[in-house]
Amino acid sequence: ETMESFAGRGVRGIFHAFSDGVESYERLKGCGEFLFGIGGVVTFKKSKLVPVVEQMALTDILLETDCPYLTPAPHRGERNESSYVKYICAKIAEIKGVDYQRVANQTTANAKRIFNL
Repeated sequence: ETMESFAGRGVRGIFHAFSDGVESYERLKGCGEFLFGIGGVVTFKKSKLVPVVEQMALTDILLETDCPYLTPAPHRGERNESSYVKYICAKIAEIKGVDYQRVANQTTANAKRIFNL
């Protein structure tokens, strides 16, 4: 509800470690120029984030780690590190039924856009 009060006011940013449902994603998406950070949780065997990512536009996703936490499978239980973002990318490609490189290219473009790089 708080974010909806900013709709149409040019607000932008990233929802770090997004883990809510499709309804929240849709509501937040309408509030400004936002990306949704998807991290290691999406790779967990019983992740409730998989059906959400299925519904998300690839142009709305930012790959992220939460180093040293939320380490993706197959390294779950270890200290997270930036190089593990490849597992998140691969899982999103699998979920979306697209090529790994497509996810990598689009999420890189998303990061460049949100950070004005």
